Amino acid sequence: MKSVKLAIAVTALALTPVSASAEMFKCRLPDGRTAYQDHACAEGAERKELQIDGSGAGGSPLENTISEFVMIHVRRGAHYKSGGKSIPDAVTNCIMRKDASSLKDPIDASIHGKLGKRSLEETNRFLDTAAGHRYSEEVYNFARAGRDDFPRTVPGLSVSEQAQFDAFVRSEVGARVILHGALAEIAQDFRVFDAAFALMKACVDVRR
Repeated sequence: MKSVKLAIAVTALALTPVSASAEMFKCRLPDGRTAYQDHACAEGAERKELQIDGSGAGGSPLENTISEFVMIHVRRGAHYKSGGKSIPDAVTNCIMRKDASSLKDPIDASIHGKLGKRSLEETNRFLDTAAGHRYSEEVYNFARAGRDDFPRTVPGLSVSEQAQFDAFVRSEVGARVILHGALAEIAQDFRVFDAAFALMKACVDVRR
């Protein structure tokens, strides 16, 4: 089934844990060009290094969380295909140019296909809380570890954050989203799979 092929075709390309490949840096080169790469900016480049974590993607909190989850797996796949070395700059730039435009519409369609309006609004409200931000961070940690499932708990929450998290999970919407696999269904939707696989194919084959 295509619903599980994202994990097979993308995460299977990254069989070993990778930490560096989950980070991207935006560097201003001495000649004025902007470059995206998976390693720190070189000497002589303007040292504004940005970790891409989904928080500034411009979509809803849920769209951003799912998008970054998928993109981490794509970057892991690119890292694996690069023999565990730094991803070639041409590949990194390709991924960074294509990710927002190629994934936004499929992810949006999957979200609206799996969650109704009320469920979506409640989920976005939760992800906008302190506990929701911590949950999204844990989602990214799962992806960086090569996992294609989503967390059901978040370690190290403060008392107030744990109360926010527990209140959401006890709700009908929260139980479905956190405990019963709705997020995995969204991420593994065939439309998201097709877009992620096309991005991988287009960018990983790019040569220096």
